[in-house]
Amino acid sequence: MKQDPAWLARVEVAPPAPGWLPVEVRRPPENGLDDWREWAARSHYEWVLLAVLAPIEDVARTVVELGMGMTPEGAVAARRWLRGVAVGSDSTTGSRVGRIIPFLQLTGHAWTIAMYCTFNCTISAMNAAEAHALALSDRLGTLVATYAAEDTSSAVGYVLFECGEEIETFDEEPGEITFGSKRRPPPDPSAAKDVDGDLFRALGLYLPGFYADSEGGVHLDVPGPSRRARADLLDLDFGSEPLDHQAILEASTYRTRMSSYPAIHVISIDDFGGYDPEGYGGEDEDEDEPKF
Repeated sequence: MKQDPAWLARVEVAPPAPGWLPVEVRRPPENGLDDWREWAARSHYEWVLLAVLAPIEDVARTVVELGMGMTPEGAVAARRWLRGVAVGSDSTTGSRVGRIIPFLQLTGHAWTIAMYCTFNCTISAMNAAEAHALALSDRLGTLVATYAAEDTSSAVGYVLFECGEEIETFDEEPGEITFGSKRRPPPDPSAAKDVDGDLFRALGLYLPGFYADSEGGVHLDVPGPSRRARADLLDLDFGSEPLDHQAILEASTYRTRMSSYPAIHVISIDDFGGYDPEGYGGEDEDEDEPKF
């Protein structure tokens, strides 16, 4: 797809960063997703992640109400919401991945990050993350992004929500990207190699490398335990719907979402800059064990 340079010069092609972003968000990390991609490539290159521009306390309380069907106080009493858990490295926390969902906010960082799937990517987790993202952006009046990767198709993508509205979607697969936005035109193919990294930089969103460990704490490998402000664990159940039912639900939701955009653009790119499938230990290794 070739775009008219004269038209591009007249429109806003930068990522949709609203004018109300906090001051600290306006000083974004220069490395974008570099640290995240390097960390994720050490293990099984799959994830489902939720990022909310809000304090961790507000995010966790709202997710409890959305995903547990109980009050935050009830969740704490039932130990389904563990607040302020230990954060450390391999030497201070368990090395195996726990099943509970970790929420983390770094010191000096305006975003709260939650790992809905660690070294894995499921339809139920993706559906839950996007449903929570839409509701969180509405209830908290903020920006929320979901970010996911699946290694079989080498696909990676994000969905961005603002104040109760989905405003942008991006998916990258080998050789092409799919892009839709209510705030800006599609990227030029020559500049379409790091759309997700460019967005996260513009929003001041840095992704740490972390996971819930098997001993009730959080392992923070990148940028390191000294940078954490707080970590919580939430015992969320994304349901056990059969795969065929989930696939039908997801496909229906996807069609409805895509129809809300002015246009969906499929853009061919010259080369694929995704992960190296040999970058993790191989199919025979235990997927519950991080491969650092």
